[in-house]
Amino acid sequence: MEATKTQRSTKTNWYVIRVATNKERSVGEKLQKESEVGDLMGIVQQVIVPIETTFYLKNGKKMKRDKVKFPSYVFVETNAVGELKYFMKGMNGVGGFLTNRTGEII
Repeated sequence: MEATKTQRSTKTNWYVIRVATNKERSVGEKLQKESEVGDLMGIVQQVIVPIETTFYLKNGKKMKRDKVKFPSYVFVETNAVGELKYFMKGMNGVGGFLTNRTGEII
């Protein structure tokens, strides 16, 4: 129980991960799963893939379409960038963290 208190007191930041097109959901789900019961347990707090749901009519029927709001990006809240970066090297479709021109992680 004490370990949980120390994890929560550790400051976390949000980072943006670049992924291949149409891989946002699968990468997000894998990171979320690993953060719950895998190697990233206690390292990753939240994983978000913003999805917008729209409805349209097709042949008189109401259809639903889920569209990723920010294609090729997954948002992650973490307190250990180095460990997450090492884990992402083995994942298909992941390009790394979004960085500025000097190579500094944003």
